[in-house]
Amino acid sequence: MMLPCKYFITSTGCGRGNTCQYSHDTTITTNKPDSILSLIFNDENQSPNQSLRPIATKLIACKFLAKGHCQKAEDCPFSHGIELAIPSQKPSATPLCSFFARGRCQRGDNCPFSHEIEVEPYSKTPLRTTCSFFARGKCTKGSDCLYLHSPIEPDHNGIKPPDTQYTRKTRPISATATDTSFAVLNVPSAVTKNYDNVPNGMIARAISGALTVFGDGGKVHKISFPSDFTTIRIIGLPQDTNIEYIETMLATLDLGTSETCIRITSIGTPPSVLAYLRLEDSTVGSVLSEKLESGWRKFKMYSQLKASPVPTSLFPVSGFSSEVDFHEVFLSWYRSSKMAVLKYANEDVANMICINFNDGYYRVVGKHLACDSPIISHILTDQKHKFLCILKNVPVFADKEDILGAMDEKYRPDELEIGRPSYEASDEVSREYVKKLCSAIGPVESWDPVQDPAAKRVKVRVRFQDESDAREAIAQLNNRSIEILGKGKIMAQQIISTRFRVITKIYSAVQSQVEEEKKSLTGQRITIRAYPSTDVAKKFTTLKIEGEPGENFSNAKNKLEKVLIGTVALAGGKPVWNDYFMQPIGLMKIKRVAEDYNVVIDRDRTRQQLRLYGSPRDIDSAQHTLHKIITSEVEGYAIKLTSSDFSWVAGGGFDQIVSVLGKYVASIDMLSNPKKILLAGSPRNYHTAMAVLKSRSTAAGKIDKIETGEDKDNCSVCWCPAEYPIRTNCGHFYCLQCFEHLCSSTTSSDQELSINCTAIGCDVVLSLQEIEQNLPSRSFEQVLNASFTSYIRHYRDNFHYCPTADCEQVYRVNIPTKSRTCAKCLVETCIPCHVSHQGQTCADYKHKKHVRGEAHVKDEEKCANHLSIKNEDLGLEKCVAEDLVKFHVPKVKRGMGFHGTQMLERIQQELGGW
Repeated sequence: MMLPCKYFITSTGCGRGNTCQYSHDTTITTNKPDSILSLIFNDENQSPNQSLRPIATKLIACKFLAKGHCQKAEDCPFSHGIELAIPSQKPSATPLCSFFARGRCQRGDNCPFSHEIEVEPYSKTPLRTTCSFFARGKCTKGSDCLYLHSPIEPDHNGIKPPDTQYTRKTRPISATATDTSFAVLNVPSAVTKNYDNVPNGMIARAISGALTVFGDGGKVHKISFPSDFTTIRIIGLPQDTNIEYIETMLATLDLGTSETCIRITSIGTPPSVLAYLRLEDSTVGSVLSEKLESGWRKFKMYSQLKASPVPTSLFPVSGFSSEVDFHEVFLSWYRSSKMAVLKYANEDVANMICINFNDGYYRVVGKHLACDSPIISHILTDQKHKFLCILKNVPVFADKEDILGAMDEKYRPDELEIGRPSYEASDEVSREYVKKLCSAIGPVESWDPVQDPAAKRVKVRVRFQDESDAREAIAQLNNRSIEILGKGKIMAQQIISTRFRVITKIYSAVQSQVEEEKKSLTGQRITIRAYPSTDVAKKFTTLKIEGEPGENFSNAKNKLEKVLIGTVALAGGKPVWNDYFMQPIGLMKIKRVAEDYNVVIDRDRTRQQLRLYGSPRDIDSAQHTLHKIITSEVEGYAIKLTSSDFSWVAGGGFDQIVSVLGKYVASIDMLSNPKKILLAGSPRNYHTAMAVLKSRSTAAGKIDKIETGEDKDNCSVCWCPAEYPIRTNCGHFYCLQCFEHLCSSTTSSDQELSINCTAIGCDVVLSLQEIEQNLPSRSFEQVLNASFTSYIRHYRDNFHYCPTADCEQVYRVNIPTKSRTCAKCLVETCIPCHVSHQGQTCADYKHKKHVRGEAHVKDEEKCANHLSIKNEDLGLEKCVAEDLVKFHVPKVKRGMGFHGTQMLERIQQELGGW
């Protein structure tokens, strides 16, 4: 078969006519394969009235098109790259000719660079990416925009659209941009089950190395130690591992999962999945690890599985109050931006433009941008304006008009070029990507993006449930390059904080001092914020101080604590205190002093102190006046009440005493043991009250007290109208300060702590929630610590303190080991005898201790005899000699300084030696 004539199909036709050696036949053999027919026929754009005609197979590229000036267009018999052409013999990796891309290459086929252009067999419409500004509703170019204004759904099946399946894209030379709008992070999120599960209505605290759970009344519900648990770490797990996956593994090995704490997280890049199992059994570590490995490693999928015991960490977890909170991390990364090049012919003008931008005189869309000093371009095309000013961090939505509009018209550049965005992902997409990275590390409790569109960086505050996850997030994410950000880096910083809940009237008194402290911390990246309580009375205000870890934060926290603790009223170095201040008349005088000197005075009944809040000058004047009050012959008396006396007083007898003596003379002390009636004034008031108390026998026995509406609102502690009233769940009222006194008085009791309502006939255990809500944070933490201490004291057979001096760690006695090492002081303690005797048996230690004790007794006797002889020689009386020998010479302890040892040796020599 003859090949078709390529000139026959043109508008001028073939000049050779019948002598042409190629076929002029218009008939087509229909039995040809479809692939051949597709090369011969082209009826895609055939008009209805145009006859079908064969076309040539345009195998040769048009050299005039390569030079950029072919005039025949579609009638050209050579390939213009629109139909399929024979692949070039040049390697496909040859770079595209930049002159060809601009239509100016004069070398044609002799050019060493590629002249291949985009090949689109199915569509002449090039694929365009979605306009990132249109997605945010900010595109101002409308139909003239070069990018799509309709979203392109990502293809999840891996099949490319027909118009892109064989397309080879070419782009003009410009700044590199990474299109990651639809990037997907395939990392599983961290999950937990039963981890640090505190029952509803209870609170957990980390105290003295133990995790303590408190319930109603502030009572200890449960104490746990790391030594009570076994934790197993499993590595080599599949990427899609979840809680159900681990439970299935355990169930297959007949291991229970109902009480097992499971935690799944990932670590490293690329991420590897880890699982932690925690069981409340300290003896199963090695057995369980071996069982997991032997039971699952025989499968090929789990050939890399490894299980091993690791130290158990019970705290700190979010919600477990500690002195400082370490659960927050501050993440930030640069927003997508562009770079603009301003070209000038005059160097002086270029320098002035840079100065104006750097000084903020020129602002693009309201933003202060940095501009580098002019550089000289050596490119031939830039010789007419070779001084280049590089404007950095131009917002992605800014265009040439925004930049030119920010400048004086006469100083606008000769040429202005704007590069591509540093990356295509929007703020929302980048945030979701980083959030998934955080979720893969550990459970995220809160995700709080900082809404600041004018900032150069995208900022997010993320709070993790576990403190260890916050540390791991910093280790993994800080300075990490992220593909979706155009390989930009994330900055991860630790944010620590602590809170102080104080009475609002106290905060009002010290607010000026707090504001001064805030100003001094401005340059240290430490902030102090005040949050009023949400109740109607706004009884409390919470102060939160936060910043980066370090000495600055520690100093700022200590200063704020000192301000909030107040100043103890002193006179001659001793606290100004008298029980008179707990009586109604004494309280009235305290209020009068507070008003006169513009201070707040808090009565600390437990410590028997008055704490003053205000300016230092006013505090000095107030404490001087308070001292004068208690030294001006203040008289007061107390009547101790038996159980029968109190029954009469509670039944109405107290009202009878008040009616005789006056409203502010008598008061009741409900928190003392036994309870008391406090009286102010002369001895006459005391005798009158005693007479009324004794006369009750002649009355009709117990007086029925008629409770009026006013009595119902009285405080259950002081029996006076409640000041800053608190209503408990059982329906009784307390003064705000009396409620604090009630809670603090239980901490000094010898019994196990429990806070109960003191209203007559009530004795209901107060819920932990209402105790926390109605106490300052400092007082509430003191209650919990006191409850823990009283619990340990009452269960001495089960718990012991570390024997090292100044170490407050507690350990469980009935554990299956013979010794334990303190996590704080690292001293090894023998469990049976509760002392540290490393390297010795208990018997050896006790024997040496006994020998040292006997030697010490003999030394004291020898010292006494020696002093007796010396005293007789001096002629002292016998009684004087006895007084002189009643002292204890300390033993030389290991670690004592050289000078201390020499001093004791000299004392021994003076005493005659022993």
